[in-house]
Amino acid sequence: MGTLTAGLSRPEIRPRSLGAFALAVCCVLGAIGLRYVINGLLGPGHAITAPFYPAVLFATLFGGLEAGAFAAFASLAYIWWAIILPEESGTGLINIAVYTLFLATIVLASNHYRSLKLRADTLAIEADALARKARDSEARRSAILDQLPVAVGLIDRDGLWIVNNGKMRSFAPEVVPSRDPQRMQRWRTFDAEGKPVAPSQWPSSRALRGETVVPGTEFIFTGDDGTEVWMRVAAAPFTDTAGVTEGAVVVVEDIDQLKRAEEQVMLIAHELEHRTKNILAKVTAIIRLTRADSISDYVQTIQSRVDALARTHTLLSNKRWQGAEVKGLIDDEIGACATGREERIHVSGPRFLLSATGAESFGMVMHELTTNAVKYGALSRPEGRLTVEWSQPEKEELVVDWVESGIPLDPAPTHSGFGTRLINLIVERQLAGKVDFDWQNDGLHCRIAVPADPLRPRA
Repeated sequence: MGTLTAGLSRPEIRPRSLGAFALAVCCVLGAIGLRYVINGLLGPGHAITAPFYPAVLFATLFGGLEAGAFAAFASLAYIWWAIILPEESGTGLINIAVYTLFLATIVLASNHYRSLKLRADTLAIEADALARKARDSEARRSAILDQLPVAVGLIDRDGLWIVNNGKMRSFAPEVVPSRDPQRMQRWRTFDAEGKPVAPSQWPSSRALRGETVVPGTEFIFTGDDGTEVWMRVAAAPFTDTAGVTEGAVVVVEDIDQLKRAEEQVMLIAHELEHRTKNILAKVTAIIRLTRADSISDYVQTIQSRVDALARTHTLLSNKRWQGAEVKGLIDDEIGACATGREERIHVSGPRFLLSATGAESFGMVMHELTTNAVKYGALSRPEGRLTVEWSQPEKEELVVDWVESGIPLDPAPTHSGFGTRLINLIVERQLAGKVDFDWQNDGLHCRIAVPADPLRPRA
């Protein structure tokens, strides 16, 4: 019967229509024709009324109650006229009553089945429409959740996911602290005093007990590759109509960049404090060690040395305090102290990056040498020449050769001035190196050798 009524979900014949009654006529005529075929094959007396039962059944199922009743009446009329009357039997009325009962039962049962089937199809269509509506609603809700800047999800009272958005799904499998003891150790959080927080006090656990946790607690999550990521987790319970907690809304915010930025700010603040103290110490040393014949010379000397220190800091600042090139420091000093003499100066050497501390000390040494060359050495006369070269023998130390030429030194200096003593002090005490002053007939030859590793920036 199910196969025969497979098309009932969308009936093409409307009940009580001309088509329905035409179908009933066709079914009855078909039954009459089938009866003659059976009698021709098997002989008279076989399948006297059997073909009429399926005819009435089909007419009712596909044409409705009225078409089935018409087919039953037509079948009874034919049976009375063609079968019962020719027999001239006294049981004709009884037989026609039995046939009427059978056919009426078939009509009523078929119509009831047809009604149930149509009702079931209607309910299926309505259910499908509701399912589509629910899917559309789910898609709209997911689209809204996926647009949120944070990860959002719902967990049931057992801590299992009900729904979550794209950001939540993009995190590691345990975006919310897991209750699996083997996985809990991947989540770590601490209170204001730095003490570990027990899993029972995590936001999701507290929310499932009916407590709202805002703002969220900060966690450190260790990924599969061992990378630690900072996250902030907040949670709030949701209840049923009776007020019983059914689950919790969980919000997870990736604050790793924020925490890293805070750490960087703190690091910069500590570094700034260190550098400030270092600058003040250097300025204090410059003031304390500077000597001059007059107040004006004293002020000018201090000013020039402080300016040299400021130029070094400007160079470091432009490089975000990642270091300063040796060539850059030398070029800055020459540009500031030996303007107009650049064509008589040759500077060359491999790329070498100095740390901030190394640059401050090295810059002061270059300032003293440049100032001395401008006042008393090769850059004080038009015929003088200056060559500054540096190298790294076997990468172990930085060697700087300061060679002045073109001017007579007769007689050579017999005592060390303050600039020379300051250079010695910086190279030997601050840079742990050695300096050699060689006063030759045509100018100063100074060699500075400093261990290379302490000069380089630290990672």
